[in-house]
Amino acid sequence: MAKSPHDQTIAQWDAAILVGGRSRRLGGCDKARLRVGGVCVIDRLVAAIQPLVRHVVLVTSARGAYGDLGLPTVQDRVPGRGVLAGIDAALAATDASHVLVVACDMPFLQGAFLAELLRAGRDTQVAVARAPDGRYPVCASIARTCHLTVQHLLEAGRLSFRDLLGSLQVRELGPEVVSRYDPDGVLLMNLNTPFDYARALAVCGPDRRASYPHDAP
Repeated sequence: MAKSPHDQTIAQWDAAILVGGRSRRLGGCDKARLRVGGVCVIDRLVAAIQPLVRHVVLVTSARGAYGDLGLPTVQDRVPGRGVLAGIDAALAATDASHVLVVACDMPFLQGAFLAELLRAGRDTQVAVARAPDGRYPVCASIARTCHLTVQHLLEAGRLSFRDLLGSLQVRELGPEVVSRYDPDGVLLMNLNTPFDYARALAVCGPDRRASYPHDAP
């Protein structure tokens, strides 16, 4: 695919979308397949990310999942260990200097914001987005040199994304940056609950309704 006229440095990086979580608060549905604005969240993410990087891979715990999307997949090397296991698999699968890692349930991420995040990550170990409420959703540029730290955290049972950020040199894109790309306040939204999903549908308007998560394809 032809690249957009973004910085050629970031165009040499890779991206990984973490899919296949348990989604307990949404009844165990596949959040990547939920439709927002009439389009599956995973398709929205790929469209935003693909022009920025060399390769997009899907990281999953399930063998053979998502083959219909036509993207390479890699499996968690340490099953059942959550986000850190996904990041470990993503870093192990690339020879790029940096990897853009995003959760599969962020339907409103924009390419322009992600390009700024990638540029911010060039000279640090991790560049991460921070939401106005202080959350750090899984949306970060991570240097491949961080892989050993990720492995040590996994071995120690420290599995949260915040554990990783607390162990590395981090550059934040905080609310003052996020707001430039986020007039509706939804850029970094995760679809964790039925309320979140209903809000995402409302943002897209009543003419773009989708089924409740349990019925989504």
